[in-house]
Amino acid sequence: MNYQQGSNNLNPGSGGPDRPRRTGRNEYPQGSSNLDPGSDALGMPGRAGRNEYPQGSNNLDPGSNGQDRQRRAGRNASAAKKTLFGMDIWKVALIGALGVVLIWAVVSIISRWVVPNAREKQALDDTRALVGATLAPGETVPAPAVEATIAPTAIAVVTSEPLETAEPVQAAYVTSPPGISPNVTARVTYNGLTYSPELLDDYVALYAVNRDMGGWIRVRAIKNIDFAYVRGRNDYYITHDFYGNENVNGTAFLDETCTDWPRDKNLLIYAHNLRSGEMFGELNRIASMKVIRANPFVDCDSLYEKGVYIPVAVLICAVDAAEEDYFDFNVSSFRSPEVFDAYIARCRELSQVALDVDVDYSDELLTLVTCCDDTGTRRFLMVCRRLRADETEESVLAKYFR
Repeated sequence: MNYQQGSNNLNPGSGGPDRPRRTGRNEYPQGSSNLDPGSDALGMPGRAGRNEYPQGSNNLDPGSNGQDRQRRAGRNASAAKKTLFGMDIWKVALIGALGVVLIWAVVSIISRWVVPNAREKQALDDTRALVGATLAPGETVPAPAVEATIAPTAIAVVTSEPLETAEPVQAAYVTSPPGISPNVTARVTYNGLTYSPELLDDYVALYAVNRDMGGWIRVRAIKNIDFAYVRGRNDYYITHDFYGNENVNGTAFLDETCTDWPRDKNLLIYAHNLRSGEMFGELNRIASMKVIRANPFVDCDSLYEKGVYIPVAVLICAVDAAEEDYFDFNVSSFRSPEVFDAYIARCRELSQVALDVDVDYSDELLTLVTCCDDTGTRRFLMVCRRLRADETEESVLAKYFR
């Protein structure tokens, strides 16, 4: 009860000895650990030395002030080596790597899409400018040095309705040396006879540039589909433009199994589905009755005759026979009316729009084909039939699209 305030109360001893301990404890300098004060004389220097540690010292092994400064200076130098532009080295490396990836992506996009699209657009504009162009007598236009346009193209054709007999037809489109004059036509050999269908004036200049010129396709409801198509090797024109320049966008081409003179029952024209909207990039817009009713007509001219078509079906189908929506659409001729009717029935079954345009075996078909997904397993088709001799655009509009 008589212990003095501040005593540890464990071993008070007498008031006299206990008081000095407590007094000494109370006299420890502020901040002392109070564990082993020793005498004031000895304890003070230790505390004083501790107080003299330079700011930032860890106070564990002070040594001299000079040594402590050197340790701190070393740490500062090490920190300086690990930074650049005020950032840690790893951050700078990460930003650099991201920058390289970004530059690579931009260059890839430009080289893969922007430049080819610009070239394709220029090629399309050039061909459009040549439509209807005339050549002066004797004037020639040099053809590009392209394998597909220099070598004569021999096309074996089998038609269901031959011009003279039921025998297979052997047709050869004969190419002349580079450069032609307006009186030169493409000749066709049929059953030992030579026919020279006269070229349409609109396409003489284009045929002079590229002997694989096949004709012109225009979907009136879609502004971008208005360009020339070629006839030749599929694997060539899928990666080359009309002028023979290598281009991932390719150009529109008549399937190499088809022939337009004598004409097959079904002409199939292929083109890429481009993100830019060029070629058949916007063909899928026709899968709308609103768009079709606005203007349902498709113009497809060969080198020899003009043709106007109307849609029968607009569909998406699989190219894998194991798929439920598989359709073997790549058929240019039909063995019988029954085969033809089955083909049309499958088109209507898969069609995304209900079109009641009547079709019979005597009609001529036109099918536009493009890819419609990134996997390449499906195709978008627009199947059309040609206007009949007794039909006009006005009568067709009134009968089917009003």
